[in-house]
Amino acid sequence: MHELKQRLIEFCMPIIDWATNLGEPGLFSLAFIEASFFLIPPEVLLTPMILKGINNAYLLATIAAIGSVCGAIFGYYIGLWGGRPIALKVLGSKADFAITKAEEFFERYGSAAILIAAFTPIPYKVFTITAGICRMKMLGFILYSLLGRTSRYLIFAFLLVHFGEVVLANFFKLALLAALIYAFIEFARWGLKKLKRDQQ
Repeated sequence: MHELKQRLIEFCMPIIDWATNLGEPGLFSLAFIEASFFLIPPEVLLTPMILKGINNAYLLATIAAIGSVCGAIFGYYIGLWGGRPIALKVLGSKADFAITKAEEFFERYGSAAILIAAFTPIPYKVFTITAGICRMKMLGFILYSLLGRTSRYLIFAFLLVHFGEVVLANFFKLALLAALIYAFIEFARWGLKKLKRDQQ
């Protein structure tokens, strides 16, 4: 596991360094590719740019959001034109479970699934590509992507500006807490549905 992690870091670092050297265009580019096929989220670059005061934090968050939405549209067309076989090649052969989970989201929440996806532990590109596979309506896809990604990065920027040291020191704890809350909500929802089925 450690060796695989090290290989991923070595693979990603040149791209991150390239994006860092570009500044704001690099942030846009990293957000774009992360929403369609890349591994590393733009927060990796957004965080130091905000903390160093390179530009207004909320402007940087907006740049990341716009790049992410543009990349999401690209990911959508990957799924629309390539279907599940191409999705598995882009996301990896072991991503079948994640795609199935994303499909369940779309069946349950419809277009709003792409909004919920902005705040789940599942990589966003899984949802953007699956949205294309499910042939989600483009207008709804763009609007929900814009709302979800803008909210995510603006909230992230706000937390960094006002609670930067606390956020960084407890980042993994906060991420774990968010994942646990999400898992609890899903478990409670499943339990309620099962209870209703048993009562029928």
